[in-house]
Amino acid sequence: MHRTVRVLIIDDHAIIREIVGQLLEMEQDLQVVGKGVNADEAVVLTDRLQPDVVVLDLRMPGKSGIDVLGDIQRRHPQVRIIIYTSLIDPETTRKALHAGAVACLLKTDSLATLVEAIRSTSVDHLPQHVGNATNAASPKSVWPAMQMPSQAIPSLAS
Repeated sequence: MHRTVRVLIIDDHAIIREIVGQLLEMEQDLQVVGKGVNADEAVVLTDRLQPDVVVLDLRMPGKSGIDVLGDIQRRHPQVRIIIYTSLIDPETTRKALHAGAVACLLKTDSLATLVEAIRSTSVDHLPQHVGNATNAASPKSVWPAMQMPSQAIPSLAS
């Protein structure tokens, strides 16, 4: 039996924070420990709450998710960050993965895809050598012990 995965949700849209949070809380092995609205709160809440996984929007007022990703990874290399966004292109995906994200998902993906990504990227499920994926050449190198969710992006073909 795996321990409970502590999740922090950062999104500037209240409805996303609330609904995704409520749906994740219905999973026995997931605990939403906090919710924030911008990049500054992402750092402060990660410092204070010590989540296992941060579900992070890319497009927020002020700093973007990519801007804050590196800050979180430098301060908390054990935290896994999943980008959860409405729109993303291959170059932004590449930047997010190189900044430390372990997955990039679209908000149009199913809840099951998000739950699978959270469980698969939590500390208990990742081999030690994965690190923060800064040298990831392809999505499979970010998800080494499993198959990527079918709706997950990116396509990093050069």
